[in-house]
Amino acid sequence: MSVVVFADGACSGNPGPGGWAALILRPTVSQSEISSLGLWGSASSTTNNVMELTALLKALETLSHEPALELKVALDSTYVLKGCQEWRLGWRKRGWIKSDGSPVANLELWKKLDAMLNARRGPIEWIWVEGHAGILGNEWVDSRAVDACQNQSQGEEALSLESDFLTFEASVAKSKPIYLSLVDGVLKEHTRWSECEARVKGQKGARFKKVSSPQEREKCLKGWGL
Repeated sequence: MSVVVFADGACSGNPGPGGWAALILRPTVSQSEISSLGLWGSASSTTNNVMELTALLKALETLSHEPALELKVALDSTYVLKGCQEWRLGWRKRGWIKSDGSPVANLELWKKLDAMLNARRGPIEWIWVEGHAGILGNEWVDSRAVDACQNQSQGEEALSLESDFLTFEASVAKSKPIYLSLVDGVLKEHTRWSECEARVKGQKGARFKKVSSPQEREKCLKGWGL
């Protein structure tokens, strides 16, 4: 079974005081239970993206002595997710310059993250999760990151989690899909199909699409010329 990593960052103002948190869920030998480790920290003046990157970096540092582990990494930050999956590869090829010729923001953090990911031998599954959607692991790191931001705290602890946490399926459940509608050039997002259907029904030239990730959303909008 995979080791599951949740990571999140928070910032009060951007820049401003910030906090980050990571949660590592690991199956035990019997695979009937999960041991968990929570990590968190803060910075007095930072940005939200720096805290998002730091959260993932700290989790990977903790697991760096086990490079062959199979990981599932669940994030609600499309910036970190797309950067890890796609952008960093192009940035590295171009000498850490973006495709438009501008420098990569948060360069040192991205270089560290790139090196850590390159050093891993086991597979990594990247999972986008919707924030504040009741996904257990994401809710924990979000709450802890906000607390670290507000109290400028840091720490590490083995956690005793509620029984419903002890299921990978519950912990990494992908967020519910959203529905996009385009009517008279105006785009809207809906959490329920009924709302989307009501908006497009009978509207000449209306378009609609169900998407389950930022990547699907971006592809859809590009196809619609947006």
